[in-house]
Amino acid sequence: MSANQISLAEAKARLCDFQTNILGLSDWPASVSQTKACLISMDDINAIMQEQDLAGIRCYLGLRQDSDVGNQKVISLIMVGTTLDADGNHIDDTSAIYDLTMPCPNTCDPGSALANPCK
Repeated sequence: MSANQISLAEAKARLCDFQTNILGLSDWPASVSQTKACLISMDDINAIMQEQDLAGIRCYLGLRQDSDVGNQKVISLIMVGTTLDADGNHIDDTSAIYDLTMPCPNTCDPGSALANPCK
């Protein structure tokens, strides 16, 4: 197991805590306040990985209009590759910035233990 890998039980506990205590607390429409996750396709990940000399990928949280939910705002992950500076810090490589995410709901796996962690 990788040092950053967590168990299913730990993931479910964290997600249940978030979904119980954070989701739905705002006056935002459900398309924002009920977002549980974002799907990123492997094609999109591979497109980012084609950039040269990347040390990582940083994800920023943003909002965008989405025609799939009646032009309501949805959460998106703005992704940018990072490179390392001389001190070993991850620095945004803003040559290419991506919003490749598809929010859940709408792209959820209804049978996933992670999509419904409190059950």
